[in-house]
Amino acid sequence: KSSNNYCGNRACAGGACTESINVSTLQKCADAVAGNPKCGTDFDYGVGDGWCDCVLAGQSCQLAAFDGYNTYSVAKATPTTSTTGAVVGTLKSSNNYCGNRACAGGACTESINVSTLQKCADAVAGNPKCGTDFDYGVGDGWCDCVLAGQSCQLAAFDGYNTYSVAKATPTTSTTGAVVGTLKSSNNYC
Repeated sequence: KSSNNYCGNRACAGGACTESINVSTLQKCADAVAGNPKCGTDFDYGVGDGWCDCVLAGQSCQLAAFDGYNTYSVAKATPTTSTTGAVVGTLKSSNNYCGNRACAGGACTESINVSTLQKCADAVAGNPKCGTDFDYGVGDGWCDCVLAGQSCQLAAFDGYNTYSVAKATPTTSTTGAVVGTLKSSNNYC
């Protein structure tokens, strides 16, 4: 959207929250923003330092000048639910978590805190790094996925359940272009 700008109203910076991560490419940044339910469509990316910071859902990027940062917007997938509003996923086990989950407690973008199982399933389905298996803590709201290509390895823990969710087949352009629109360069949010 814009060059040499960042989003002055980004959720946080420098990894201070799960909406700010360090990644090696703009594509990885766009994928992370698209898969994070707390993020809206606007984000910034530091070309030199790799910091990827999103603006929270419901807000638009407010440009602030800064060399080396560009702002972008990304399309967000609409979550898929059944006609009854039920989670599109299958309970695999109760009182277990996935011992091989990507991380826990918000230590990476594959571990988020959400208020409902539906939001967890939607986030897992929308995160390209996640496979189909995940766990959800009914008491604490932590939602953790197992990385793509792996299956959940059960570990006993009361209050957590494991699930499987259907994933849409990802679509990419034939040119490998970033799925996003440049909003601003050399600025950050």
